[in-house]
Amino acid sequence: MEANLGERFSLEMLAEAAGMSRFHFARVFRIATGYSPMEFLMRQRVARGKDILLQGDMSICDVAALLGFCDQSHFTRTFRRVTGMSPREYLRKCADARRHSTYVQEPRRTFNHDAVHARSHDVTSVECAY
Repeated sequence: MEANLGERFSLEMLAEAAGMSRFHFARVFRIATGYSPMEFLMRQRVARGKDILLQGDMSICDVAALLGFCDQSHFTRTFRRVTGMSPREYLRKCADARRHSTYVQEPRRTFNHDAVHARSHDVTSVECAY
């Protein structure tokens, strides 16, 4: 299912592929994932949509079509239901987060030779200076 998120799926197709009745498959799937098969599919599509949108190569409309949504409106409604925000709001928040975050490089650790010579008998007390 995950490899073909843009394809149309039905409960019947999924149950048949699993070798179960529709009702048994739906029950087992919900127990395993916490979601109905179709809700799980929608959540997977939204998660993939988030990744694709962040790449910046495709419009929201194109992402919706790629992921098998009827139209951009359907994608936006589903996206909002799953994430609490529209795709555009999501992109804006991600852009703001990138703009306001600063990459802080962790200081390089240098070996403190004096600490080793002072306590050469106690290996556990070797310190690293920043």
